[in-house]
Amino acid sequence: MKEQFVDQREDNAASFMDRKTFMLNTNYNNDEETHFDMLKNQEAAAFCKGWKEYISQLSKGDTVYLYQSGVGIIASGVVDGELVKSEHYGVADDKYAKSLKDFKTGFKAISARRFKELTGGGNAANLLI
Repeated sequence: MKEQFVDQREDNAASFMDRKTFMLNTNYNNDEETHFDMLKNQEAAAFCKGWKEYISQLSKGDTVYLYQSGVGIIASGVVDGELVKSEHYGVADDKYAKSLKDFKTGFKAISARRFKELTGGGNAANLLI
């Protein structure tokens, strides 16, 4: 029993070390609808070739901060779901999304400048989009 517990702790530690943090721009300035869909659906999503593929890089347990240009970080969550491909404006599989658990909104937005201060220049997050 003790060995099983130690093995489980080692697995959890390895999993914790593999987790990453990402900042995802909601693209509000170009498409308000997709911005609000991400918030409503509590998901990380990207659209169109060249952008949507970034969502595939998110792994279960990764933290995602949703960033609205000109406002700051407006939401956060932890990747929980598998990749979901769906139609976007009539184009099949043009939306890639992963659901987020522990989704948080309603806090005062954190500006890009403040985020960089808190993370030592933003190096703690991989900027996706």
